[in-house]
Amino acid sequence: MLELNGKCLAFHGPLLYEAKILRIWDPNSKKISFVEEEQDQERIKQDIESIPQELVSEQCYFIHYQGWKATWDEWIGSTRIREYNDTNIALRKQLVQEAKDAKRQQQELKRQKQRQSTPTGGVSKKRGSGQDSSTGKNNTGNTGTGQSRSRSASAVKLTDHSRKNGTNGTNEHSSSNAGNGNGSNTNASGNGSLSGNNGIYSQQYYNMLNQNLPKITMHIPLKLKSVLVDDWEFVTKNKKLCKLPRPSTKTNNQTINGILQSYQQEVISGGMTSLVEQSILEEYILGLKLYFNECLSKLLLYRLEKLQYARLEENLQLHKKQDEGTSGKNDSSSITTTNTTNIITTSKIDICNVYGSIHLLRLLSVLPELMSDTTMATQSCQSIVRQTESLLLWFAVHKDTLFDMSTPDQDGDTYYINTSSQYEGLALGM
Repeated sequence: MLELNGKCLAFHGPLLYEAKILRIWDPNSKKISFVEEEQDQERIKQDIESIPQELVSEQCYFIHYQGWKATWDEWIGSTRIREYNDTNIALRKQLVQEAKDAKRQQQELKRQKQRQSTPTGGVSKKRGSGQDSSTGKNNTGNTGTGQSRSRSASAVKLTDHSRKNGTNGTNEHSSSNAGNGNGSNTNASGNGSLSGNNGIYSQQYYNMLNQNLPKITMHIPLKLKSVLVDDWEFVTKNKKLCKLPRPSTKTNNQTINGILQSYQQEVISGGMTSLVEQSILEEYILGLKLYFNECLSKLLLYRLEKLQYARLEENLQLHKKQDEGTSGKNDSSSITTTNTTNIITTSKIDICNVYGSIHLLRLLSVLPELMSDTTMATQSCQSIVRQTESLLLWFAVHKDTLFDMSTPDQDGDTYYINTSSQYEGLALGM
């Protein structure tokens, strides 16, 4: 029996989890039943407003998943809740076992596809070498080593990450889709040419491209990993957005341009006397800004944030056209400014003058995957990793300043702001 403050089982995805019923909504009386004896009227109003629109017309339950953080508490309908009894407990165990079996089967299929995608040309290969067992000739199509396969997997991560950030994709990475961007299987004919029918690289040609990809590892301080987790919860669970544009003053510039300028000045004043090192640092920062401008809309935004970006871009383009109309025959290379910051130019919007520290941290966290998908030399990759790890350490030292989520700004807003239900509907429907 489903009762207030009682145990239940609730579906979250394909599995059942133990939960506790904290509130019950009665659609007939339009009232919520609470565990507590006395309730604040303002809280009751907030709880009613938090009920999803599709559940208002039916009896629903506000539950807390046992052992989970309170941020996962949610309203669910009758289709997702089950009584806590022996029958449903057995069902829960059955679903867990089926999920394990499905995962095991999926991994086996993946291994089979990897074995099938290896170009053999009908001739067996010696394990661990690149020589043909019958002719002894060196085969450059596939080395047969675990290193080649691991590099192939790392090169796929960028494609999977872009799908996952834009949609509710899965977290599985499949190396069978590595040769193309549309998820089709690669052509394993081994002829080293492009397929005339669908424009897909053959597996042998892809392996040749993939052999020299650098293996890149980068250490992110634990403090910053927790910031990324909190950021994910703020946006995906609490439906909040970072306030944009970030505050930009002479004493407190929280934009990416301001943050990187502060970092550069602090590093140089801290003892970097070599002009060569200063030049490398400046080139790294310029490259980082370029990567951010190119990757923001494709990789660095959650689904809820894409509408915010689209509206921001539309407003900035509108201001740009207005400023171009009033500037007359001014020099086309001159900078168009807003009242507060140099957000846009006549050629392109500078997003680094709008977004702040958390979005820059998102970029730094995926930078190894971005570099793995390039033909950059190993020495260049190592230099970028050193520069990035130094920047991440600086982020960790200044964490309380860069990621202050609670202190209000001059407008009374904190780092993350609430969104309306209307905005959520538009954003999630994009």
